[in-house]
Amino acid sequence: MKGRKLSRRSPRACQAAGIGYLPEDRYLHGIFLDLPNVDTMTAGILGRLGRPFISKKRENEVAAKYIDELGIKVSSGAQVSRTLSGGNQQKVVISKILSAGPNLVILDEPTRGVDAKARLDVYRLIRNLKKSGISVILISSDLSEVIQESDRILVMHNGRIEAEFAHGDFDLERITASAFGIAG
Repeated sequence: MKGRKLSRRSPRACQAAGIGYLPEDRYLHGIFLDLPNVDTMTAGILGRLGRPFISKKRENEVAAKYIDELGIKVSSGAQVSRTLSGGNQQKVVISKILSAGPNLVILDEPTRGVDAKARLDVYRLIRNLKKSGISVILISSDLSEVIQESDRILVMHNGRIEAEFAHGDFDLERITASAFGIAG
């Protein structure tokens, strides 16, 4: 990261290095469904919100910032995450990543299980992250999404990089063939 190898690859070490990760399955690895959405949004930065006690005021300020910036449709930060739509749940998880101030964001299937409007919001977020200087790695099985949102595409097959495509060279057939290990 920034020219240095990460010697430890634990979640804590990756976060300290400025890496944020949006998991493929937000229900298993991303969101606290039965807690207020503010608890998910601030889970990665609790140490910054006060010691030995968390400042509820600061926690609510973080939540309000991302509710506004990401257009999360909630009644308040206290609304239980389970009651949100899939798209708004995904935005809550994204806000958890962004609140940590990453330099690199890895988005694993960021539009899976979200409606068309939330999908467009995620695409807008990806473009805004890139404009602000945050690197984005997009992992997606939706090739049209990858082609639309990427500056460069690396295709993996059997755990190895099979092909690389520059922005002007995106070709759906060649990308698909590479994904299946078919030389093109």
